[in-house]
Amino acid sequence: MEDIERVLEILSVVFFCNNPDVIYEWNLNSSMIEKFLCLQPGDVELYLGELNSLINLEFDMKIRVLHASLTDFFVDPTHAMTFWINRQARHTAFARLCFQVFQLPGKQDYSL
Repeated sequence: MEDIERVLEILSVVFFCNNPDVIYEWNLNSSMIEKFLCLQPGDVELYLGELNSLINLEFDMKIRVLHASLTDFFVDPTHAMTFWINRQARHTAFARLCFQVFQLPGKQDYSL
């Protein structure tokens, strides 16, 4: 993986920015994540491509986590080590990103 930080950022959206009532079937699709993170079309598939045994991009570009404990692994610093996702830091970063989007002219009605 060339850009592990970008992969972890995308995984953070997948893990933390979805409806918790719908387990392992995410409401967000790759296009929505690309818009939210200001990525180019196709970037999510490119960055997550090497993780196809853990995460599947469905035909409708929805992202499916294939292992129930995947999130637990990444949020535990003793297991993930270098790949640890700090949940609080990611939530803070996403909140800042949301505020930046809402401050853009003409973006008050922003929707993914």
